[in-house]
Order: sequence, then C-alpha cells, then structure tokens
Amino acid sequence: MTLRVGSIGDLHLGKLANVLRDPVPMMLHELDQACWAAVKRGVELITIDGDLTDHAPTRRTLLLLTEWMAGSDKYGVPIRWTSGNHDRHSGTETYLDTLAVMCSRLGWIRGYLEPGYETFKGIRCYFVPWPHRDTTHETPGLVFSHIEYAGFLADTGHPLKSDNRPRSRHFYIVNHLHTHQYRDNVVYMGTLYQTSFGEDYPKGWVLADAEDHGDRVTASWRYIEHRPAFELRNLVITKPEDLQKISQRQEVRYKLHVAPGVKLPPLWQNDYPNVVDFTGVRNIVEREEREDRDIVRVQEHDPTRNLERFLRKKGHQPDDVARGMQIVDDLLRKRRD
Repeated sequence: MTLRVGSIGDLHLGKLANVLRDPVPMMLHELDQACWAAVKRGVELITIDGDLTDHAPTRRTLLLLTEWMAGSDKYGVPIRWTSGNHDRHSGTETYLDTLAVMCSRLGWIRGYLEPGYETFKGIRCYFVPWPHRDTTHETPGLVFSHIEYAGFLADTGHPLKSDNRPRSRHFYIVNHLHTHQYRDNVVYMGTLYQTSFGEDYPKGWVLADAEDHGDRVTASWRYIEHRPAFELRNLVITKPEDLQKISQRQEVRYKLHVAPGVKLPPLWQNDYPNVVDFTGVRNIVEREEREDRDIVRVQEHDPTRNLERFLRKKGHQPDDVARGMQIVDDLLRKRRD
C-alpha cells in the first residue's frame, strides 16, 4: 500500500517585511497554491515541516496564519505541521502554542510541538519538531522533522558538521535548509520562495510515494518546482548604466552590489523604487558637487547600520540593546586603532 505525501518547508511568515510591502498574505498565497498543486496530484497527506513563522511574529501574522489553518479543510486532505527553531519563544514555549490547541479541535489539521506519530494507510508517520533530533521508536516509518544532517550543505553553501545521523529503517522528508537537496534516505524540500537575497532558484516542494516493506520504509519522490509571484534579485553595479538592467516589475525586488568607486546619478532611487537594499553603501549617501552636477558617492559599509532597530525588533530589552551597541562600537574603535 502506498501513501502519497506533499511536503512543504519553512514558510517564515513575517520575514521580508523590509523587502515586500505586505509579505504575509503573499507568502500564504504561495502556500495555498502549493497545497492545491499537491491536491491536484492526488496527495493523501500534506505536511509543513517547521518555521511557520519568523521569530516574534506580529499579532497580524498570527491572525492570518490562524485564518489559513481554520479554512484549510477546503483542501480535503489531512494537514500536519511541526514547529521549527524560528517558532520557538523559549526552551519550552512556541509562538504556535495556541494554534496547536485550535488545530487539535479542528480534526483535519494538527500541529506537533512535541514528537508524536500517526498512521496513514498503514504507514507510520513520525512528526519531530525542533529541537528534537529523531523519533525514538524502532517501527519503520516516514519522519517529518526540522533538523540538520551532516554532509548536507548549509544555506551558506558550506557542508554541515552535525552529530545527527538518519537511520536506515526510516525515510526522512525534512527541512531547515532552504535549498532542495537529497542523499540516500533523506530529502530536504527547501522553501517555496526566497526568504533572503542569499537564496536562489529552484524553489518548490516534495511529492513522495511511501511504501512499508516490513523492515524499512522507502519512498520514491519528485521535486515539484514552484514559481512564486515575487522574486528577489541581486545585481552587480560596475557602472551607472547597469541601473538600466533593473526591471520595472514591482514584484521583483533588488539588492545592489555596487563596485568601489562607482558614482551613481542623483535621485536615482526615485526611478527604481523596487531597489530595497545595498551592499557596501549607506542608506544616506554623501553628495558632492562635480562638473556642476550632484554625484552620489559610494561609501564604505557601516556595520552598525540598522543594528539597533534589528535588536529591538528581536525583542531585546533597551539595556541589552544599549550594551550590545556599546560592545560593537568598542570593537570597531579597536579595529580602527
């Protein structure tokens, strides 16, 4: 007997708030599209494997996620989700505690904040939220978790060093890494969309057909590419004319990598409002008169740019923020000296 599963990873709802005008509805739209695509392919179970939110989600983010969960019976298949590291408020609490209680009352959808399992079509399915490493059960099954395994590539592109090891009796459909990759009995589905400018395509989810052979569970799977409505692009600027490569489509957002010494024309940002970030320059740039024209001069990177706002957004107390800023200032001063 075969169980067909559609697995989606790492939504990070609430991220990209500084990149997209209203990211959460856009992200939930992509989730909706992926779920319908899975239903169209005949899945009998949909899983979301961790990081539904992105650290300290706003009230609106949680309300929109609640609305999606409450209406997810429209897909007509069971939905199971596990919490990830970005969903954790502390060692014992998550931002999804209330949602897990709600889902337990709904029936068709269920959230796992602690390890557990269910059986679908005779195949045991283990749901292992972060920070738990693996199921402790010996019965072969499908494992859905939010975890890093040694030898896979981190989002930085470097091989992971981890003590976590998959066991041969199980088949693992997992996430935590934002790039789709696989080896032996482990497959990472990656994300449906970019969650930073450091990520590239393809994006998508995993469609798997699992079978129980008695001593082990195996799965044949396919990677289903998903093309989201928004896109994050990096653009290297080596001369002012390179700005003309910027698309006017507002659903495309850009991060510019400006080469040292490149001088950009004044008020260029008015013509390219979908440029949302720089590297190697400040938000406020120095202007100087040259040849009777204002020229924007690219300046050195400021490591403290937006740091205080970032620390406050992450929920740190004012005293801790001030102490952190002082530590950074002291380190920079020593480096300059």
